[in-house]
Amino acid sequence: MRIAINTRLLVPNKLDGIGYFAHEVLQRLVKNAPQHQFIFVFDRKPHADFIYDSNVETVVIPPQARHPILYYIWFHLSIPLFLKRKKIDLFLSPEGYLPSLKAVPLVNVIHDLNFEHQPEDLPLSERWYYRRFFPRYAKKANHIITVSDFSKQDIISLYGIRADKISTIHNGIRAVFKPQQQRIEENIVKGSPYFLAVGTIHPRKNIEGLLAGFNQFKTTDNQGIKLVIAGRKKWWTESMEKAYESSPYKDDILFLGRLKTEELVKAYQGATALLMLSNFEGFGLPIVEAMACGCPVICSNIPAFKEVAQKAALIVDKDNPSDIAASMTAIANNGEQREKLIKAGYEISKQFSWDTAAKEVQQIIEEHGKA
Repeated sequence: MRIAINTRLLVPNKLDGIGYFAHEVLQRLVKNAPQHQFIFVFDRKPHADFIYDSNVETVVIPPQARHPILYYIWFHLSIPLFLKRKKIDLFLSPEGYLPSLKAVPLVNVIHDLNFEHQPEDLPLSERWYYRRFFPRYAKKANHIITVSDFSKQDIISLYGIRADKISTIHNGIRAVFKPQQQRIEENIVKGSPYFLAVGTIHPRKNIEGLLAGFNQFKTTDNQGIKLVIAGRKKWWTESMEKAYESSPYKDDILFLGRLKTEELVKAYQGATALLMLSNFEGFGLPIVEAMACGCPVICSNIPAFKEVAQKAALIVDKDNPSDIAASMTAIANNGEQREKLIKAGYEISKQFSWDTAAKEVQQIIEEHGKA
């Protein structure tokens, strides 16, 4: 088969959760299926790191689609013209967007519907685009892949999609995420103990709740524990700024920006615990990455997190600073409980494999392609 794939998010040093899904699945898919020809469709010059094997052909189609107006041009005009010219047996999109022309079978990956539940978290133009077109993309797709059973049920409920048209394929964990082989006293904050939060900074990450919980925890902390936040500031809001500036412990709050993979691994390995207090997510990749690194997890009580973490994390009310602080104190002061969480989390992390995800994606592609 000739399989065209939307690869516009494969940009060096800018991969986020969806970008990592594409990168990890596609590199395995290409190597596992040498009998297929893959046409990677970029909106800018591709980096060599993303041309995984000799059965990959690259195409650059303008414009660079990084705004709703440009999304429309790229997916509704440029990509359909490309599909008309080329002999393509299937189009795969790892990020939810699809071409308007259904000239070929379409497989779509919709990670979550956060924009339906919390539209106020997005700029008006982004919000309008997602809510207008994603229901259409869901109906247009021959098959939908999503990353959790929670997201599958959400798509069924909100968009009226049949259950047999949607497959759950969980995210995996890269091999580099593993426990320390030996204890290293020096860490990313020069030896001080710290709680870690990971992810692109966005309103749905509940930064205000995170800071409120940390503030309350610090009132009884006698270990000098810091809060480290790793992730680029994609949408830093006034309320986030106010929460940070008003914190009496802001000198103990460190923003490290986006970390390289090897730095992130060390950050997980050295942390007292991961704090993942999002208001809404479809999966929560840092949870399983942390578990694989031997880092205990405190996470909010949203459905996707409870599905992924199972019984290997402390589940808290994301809107209750006292509940957050109590869990932080429990992990910081109770070594036995911390070790139990580490052991349970490590076992849970073994369930999440990019190899498995890639094989399941390949099966769906081969089932729905023309050939």
